[in-house]
Amino acid sequence: LAQAQRLACKGKMVDRSTSSVCLEWLSAGAYKNAWKAVIRPSRCIYSLSELGPSEFSIGGRAFKREDFRLKSASGHNLECSHFSLAEPSEDDLGQQDSRPPRPCVLYLHGCSSSRLEVLDVLHKLLPHQLDVFCMDFAGSGLSGGDYVSLGHYEEKDLGVAIRHLRKSGRVTSIGLWGRSMGASTAILRASKDRCLSACVLDSPFRDLRSIATDMVTQSVPVPQWVIDIGVEAVRTEVLSRAGFDPGEVLPIRSARRARCPGLFAAASDDSFVLPQHAQDLHDAWGGHRAIRSFEGGHNGDRPEWFLDEAARFLTLQLYHEAGDRK
Repeated sequence: LAQAQRLACKGKMVDRSTSSVCLEWLSAGAYKNAWKAVIRPSRCIYSLSELGPSEFSIGGRAFKREDFRLKSASGHNLECSHFSLAEPSEDDLGQQDSRPPRPCVLYLHGCSSSRLEVLDVLHKLLPHQLDVFCMDFAGSGLSGGDYVSLGHYEEKDLGVAIRHLRKSGRVTSIGLWGRSMGASTAILRASKDRCLSACVLDSPFRDLRSIATDMVTQSVPVPQWVIDIGVEAVRTEVLSRAGFDPGEVLPIRSARRARCPGLFAAASDDSFVLPQHAQDLHDAWGGHRAIRSFEGGHNGDRPEWFLDEAARFLTLQLYHEAGDRK
């Protein structure tokens, strides 16, 4: 606050009313409340019954859901679900193993959400003979943990899930479908894991500082130098509370190291993660890439045509990779 006052007195090009708003914003700690909302947003608490029955059918085919727990690198319980065919298909009959390994899509939920999000895409993926895996990241849903980190710890949780699937012998190729925080987590992981087959990346963010700047400038008329003071103070608080540096969560730096095909998407009317984030990440992506745009805001329903295209994209890429590995 003292620094802001000194800068204002040194002739910064801020009028009296704007300077007053800046000082009020800083002294009231509004920036701290904003960042606390990021690392500890409202938690999606639900019951397993909301995931639906453990045995169900789509298009006349029987499927099942298996629920279990994994342990995160930090020791937190991760609540997981694996969806798969309940019975072997005609193509599988006659094989020694009645449940041969199949390609699998890991669905990664957004901030202040949970694995319930998978229900939006499940009916699109399972009919393509893809297994689907989902989990609550640590700090989200029913999993353990007090904080989310918008990708830092979530990428490590994702690594735990991928290692579990590869060791299980139940899956061949693996693809990721993430939304918001989940999409940015997928980018962080794809930069390290060259065995991933494809990623669908819906509304990812390029870096946390840009998110903070976008959020503040849309709601409070403050100049960049004031935002920088607030962000730096919050950075220290996040380090103390959650044990990670938000300035080091940089999907934009990781994107160029990814090699698998990526399908990016963003809502043109998204006012939380502006669509320019997805465009910048698309442009930096190190593998084959495409981008799609639609309306619906950050948390709105995605159009059927996009869900269909994303499912076809993953099916093509995952079965192609699975065939190459035989």
